[in-house]
Amino acid sequence: MNRSARLWRAAPLVVLLVLILIATTLVTPTPQPSPTPTANSDLVLINRQQARTTQALYQVEVRAAREGWTPALARTAGDLWRELGNASNAVAYWEISLSAQPADATLLRQVAQAYIDLQRWGSAVDTLERLVQAAPDAPWGHYQLGLLRAPLDPNAAVEHLQIAAASPDFSAISEVLLYVLQNNPPDTLMSMRVGLVFVDYQLWAQAELAFSHAAVVSQSVPEALAYVGFARDNQGKDGSAWIDQAVTLAPDNAQVRYVQGLHLRTVGELAASLDAFLQAVALEPRNPAYCAELGTAYRLLDDLSNAMLWLQQAVILSNNAPEFQRLLALLYAEEAPTLTALGFDVQGQLSTLSPDDPDVLAELGWSLYNAGDNFGAQNQLNAALAIDAQNPRALYYRARILINDGKILAALPLLQIVAESDSEFAVESQRILTSLGD
Repeated sequence: MNRSARLWRAAPLVVLLVLILIATTLVTPTPQPSPTPTANSDLVLINRQQARTTQALYQVEVRAAREGWTPALARTAGDLWRELGNASNAVAYWEISLSAQPADATLLRQVAQAYIDLQRWGSAVDTLERLVQAAPDAPWGHYQLGLLRAPLDPNAAVEHLQIAAASPDFSAISEVLLYVLQNNPPDTLMSMRVGLVFVDYQLWAQAELAFSHAAVVSQSVPEALAYVGFARDNQGKDGSAWIDQAVTLAPDNAQVRYVQGLHLRTVGELAASLDAFLQAVALEPRNPAYCAELGTAYRLLDDLSNAMLWLQQAVILSNNAPEFQRLLALLYAEEAPTLTALGFDVQGQLSTLSPDDPDVLAELGWSLYNAGDNFGAQNQLNAALAIDAQNPRALYYRARILINDGKILAALPLLQIVAESDSEFAVESQRILTSLGD
């Protein structure tokens, strides 16, 4: 084949290649879109919805590196740090957002709550002051500000507590504090009185603040030091140094020994706790609270006869105060099988002491169950729940019985209710739920 013929046959292929080259040159390729703010926001939202908080925070930081920190972006970062359990980082980002919108009541409340949780009291008070100015009719800010002002500046606390007392959510403790502030002299013991109110309502962080102030203004009153230690114990902190200092300063002070006993019980030193309560009762034998705690100390050490003796003494000294009658009734209910075998009329005593207390009925039901009386146990638990359908003690014991009977699915919702309560059974219920889930 001559050269001309070969070129002629190759011509169509050459033409096709030329056309492809021209088309490639003329058509501009579509670039891949770079991440836009909207796309990045979508990634943040998707990660949050799927509980990938760390990934969401990374996306926020990527966007901030590109665009700078906007108030909305800083607020999102703060929310994400809170979800990660880091309140210190959360509040730092919320403060950035707050600087651009200083009257945002919702954000002010978040920041104030974070400072309260962190026990950064000065910053908490400053933020709460701004909150009540931005939202003067919202009771939460007045309530929190009243709590923090009460031990430090009682006169300033009154107005805020009066506003808080009008709200059903905050009326109980607000009214008690108002009574204390308005019916006692404004002396150095006022912060001690306020701290004891906080103890009654288990506001342990605020109690530590109040007692610490009392220890300063009253020049280390030993009772104040003791209560600082006890308030720290109840926050998971170490209160030993404060308790030891109080005992060193006042070894013959009944209240100091009483608080020492509570502290030692909290840290699990039951025998030492008993010794402390014995000293408190020896120093002040007619105090029913000290007698009751001594009875409880004996009960925790399985000394039933002494436990009964001192709880009965507490009831007598208190002129049958309901709180001490209840403690004695719980002891009778807990030890019902043993006491019944000894000829003790448990049912008769319970009907006199606390006939309609669901906790006592539930405790009696549990003790009967452990003694093998399933029918009697169910009757008592039914009676308890008929009085209070959400009673944590009764629900917890019923759930335990259901689990023992292999009815785990029936027990789960009961345990969930108890786990979400503030009862003494909440932690154990959550532990059981976790173990069943595993």
